[in-house]
Amino acid sequence: MYVSCFLGPTGRGPADDLPLIDFCIEMGIEADKAGFALVNVGEQHFTNYEPYSDPFVIGGILARELERAWFGTTVINLAYHNPIRLAEHLNLMDLLTRGKCFLGVSTGHLPFFSSQFGVPENYRKETAFQRLDVALAAIAKDSGDPPLAWRTDLEQGTLALRIMPIGYRTGHPVVGFATNTDATIAKAGGQAWPVALGRYNLVESARRMKVYRDALQAAGHPQDAVDECLALSSVTKAIVIADTDEQAWQLAEKQLRGFMNFTCSVATRRELDDTRSMKELWDDTVPGPVDISHNTFTAPEWIQASAVIGSPETVARQLRAYEEAGICHIDARFVYVTSTPPKHGAASASSPTRSCPASAPRRSPVRRPSASVPSTASRRRPGACRGCSGEPCQGRHAAPPGWSTSHERRDRCQPVRHRRRPRRRRPLDRRRSGTGRRHERCRRCRVTRLLPQHLPPTEPGAHRMTASTIVDVHAHHLPERLGQAFTHLSGRPYPLRHKEDHSRRLAGLDEAGIDQQILGTCAIQPYWPDAAAAAEGARVANDLYAQMCAQVPRFHAFGAVPLPHTDAAATEAVRCLDELGFAGIGLGCSADGVTLDDPSLDAFWSALDERSAVVYLHPGVRNDLALGVSEYPMLLGPVFGSPPRKLSHCHDSS
Repeated sequence: MYVSCFLGPTGRGPADDLPLIDFCIEMGIEADKAGFALVNVGEQHFTNYEPYSDPFVIGGILARELERAWFGTTVINLAYHNPIRLAEHLNLMDLLTRGKCFLGVSTGHLPFFSSQFGVPENYRKETAFQRLDVALAAIAKDSGDPPLAWRTDLEQGTLALRIMPIGYRTGHPVVGFATNTDATIAKAGGQAWPVALGRYNLVESARRMKVYRDALQAAGHPQDAVDECLALSSVTKAIVIADTDEQAWQLAEKQLRGFMNFTCSVATRRELDDTRSMKELWDDTVPGPVDISHNTFTAPEWIQASAVIGSPETVARQLRAYEEAGICHIDARFVYVTSTPPKHGAASASSPTRSCPASAPRRSPVRRPSASVPSTASRRRPGACRGCSGEPCQGRHAAPPGWSTSHERRDRCQPVRHRRRPRRRRPLDRRRSGTGRRHERCRRCRVTRLLPQHLPPTEPGAHRMTASTIVDVHAHHLPERLGQAFTHLSGRPYPLRHKEDHSRRLAGLDEAGIDQQILGTCAIQPYWPDAAAAAEGARVANDLYAQMCAQVPRFHAFGAVPLPHTDAAATEAVRCLDELGFAGIGLGCSADGVTLDDPSLDAFWSALDERSAVVYLHPGVRNDLALGVSEYPMLLGPVFGSPPRKLSHCHDSS
């Protein structure tokens, strides 16, 4: 089963906006480290709920931080988005995440909130579908295509150029529906789009997912598309977990009561007046399916449809029941920060409750505000206390409800400082050099091709190339026994002295923040006149690198080939790529006086071209192609060892 982490805190008012946005970013990073499959955000406005409001902005921030987890939206509300701007935003998120994003959209809306954006009263679900169709048609349009005239019930226009930026995936990004209706669930299955389902109990969740599975099967989609859809399709749950069931229910009483009232107020504009404890509401079992997408749900229905509460063993048992019912993915929320719902049109001033200690990230940049935050916070003078209406204070304030004694150090008065916070140390690929330019060394090594995969592994530790892996592609590794073999076969001295103890090399990779390394002979190639000796030298080198790659999963290799002997080089290249699983073929700039664009090597290039192979070209020089800079021997000849006209021809033909 896959588990997502949903970033959906609720604040008390404007003073909480920035701390909670910082908290969401840090929680997303920690969720990625913990092995969650997706980090999901939503789109809310005006209610103090999900204060970042724009899922694309928060997604752009997280795209550079998430290493394994996908980024997801549950959901983007189509009522608030122009279709052409939506197309740009979808492509932008797809590009920034290197294709590792699921963009869930919603066709429904709450008239009270959409009216704040000027959405007319006649806005219908059909209009949302029209906007989505226009956005996807715009994404599919190339700059050379005829102008695209588009129209919805609310707007119209003509797209003459292309959508910028281009998307990362072929076709369009992974788009799906967040829905509570069987018709839209079946529509998503027919189009091979994932679905993000709402809050239901086990019986209703299994029924809704069966509707989706049946639609997928009836449409006859390829199995890999079905697998990806099921992996990304989720049911939403609020999870409260503690060491024991009793402690978990105590936390639920503090956390979920306010969240239940808040969601009821936003969705139905009414308040639940059931005063029983959360455990009593849970025990008041509602027979049969429970769906709280309607406006008349009761408190027992809400908690039974929404929550998973208990010790780790209890929570695991409940989630396992969903997995056995055919549900592959849970969209889990862990943070609840409100205790009373806001009035419509007014900000809430309720006190926050502590997020679940067993599930919330250990590190958080949130500076939790004290019990009373005045509206004049932005006008306090330096040295004023955040909890004393702007006046200097020497004392301490009482902890807000639900905080334990472990949080006492955060209860002290926090003076307002009118200066920027110290900046965190930049990652290696973001540091600036002494010239003021961005340091790009490591970023250039990123693998930008999305390898075939449905979701990243939910458990960290697997060293495999992904869209966010940092790879050193220029790694000289020339062991002593390779030098001995080359010396014996060629009759030339090869004093190679690299150690085969990889501990120092791996420590250096860790220190530099590099995930993997591609080994190769680089400029030391078996380019010898004797074809048999050259072929044997290449075979010995490749077998040695294959052995090292098998011992250290972080190592890959570029294969060596016996050029200029075309047939032997093609045979060894095929063995490296098809049998040994090398990352590509490493070449020098010329082979025993034969340049790489020589017609005699055409058969070798054809063998590589048939496999769309990666070729690594190691720079070098040829003194017989001197440019006349005799006082600088290393500058003699073009850096790639071929005349410029031949280099141009080689580049064009590739």
